[in-house]
Amino acid sequence: MRAIARRAGVSHMAPYHHFADKRALIAAVAAEGFRMLRQEMLERIEACGGDARTRFRESGIAYVVFAVKHPNLFRVMFGEETADTSEHPELKAAASQAFAVLQGLVEQDQVAVGTRDDRDREKVGLSAWALVHGIAMLCIDGQFGPEARRPEYAEKFAYEATGALARGLRGG
Repeated sequence: MRAIARRAGVSHMAPYHHFADKRALIAAVAAEGFRMLRQEMLERIEACGGDARTRFRESGIAYVVFAVKHPNLFRVMFGEETADTSEHPELKAAASQAFAVLQGLVEQDQVAVGTRDDRDREKVGLSAWALVHGIAMLCIDGQFGPEARRPEYAEKFAYEATGALARGLRGG
């Protein structure tokens, strides 16, 4: 808390006037991260145009690039201290709205190809999330080498991986 206050240029006690405790502060930071992630996903899919599957793929790439650009924020968003959102409705809403972007794109794709199934949509959405989240973590942890921490490398890798997922969806 002291480091955060110092970076913000306020006294070390100032954050306590705005947040009940450290967990509340972390939840607020994570919620802002999810809003930023959602916005970056929306901007990327709007810029690409294309069909639902292309937009779906681009949302995953945006997710990985966001993680690489903001690794510490990304870790806060998905850390142990933010796993239980029940006490933080703002965090729960922000995380749900970010995931809803992905789920909406899966639904659009299913409608486009005539395979709408709510159970399948949830499975596809969760599988896609697991894929891009895993890639994001491997990149920010340097598991693909130090170059993986650069957005352009992470974007290229995410493009290849999401392409494999899209090919799998076409076949199944």
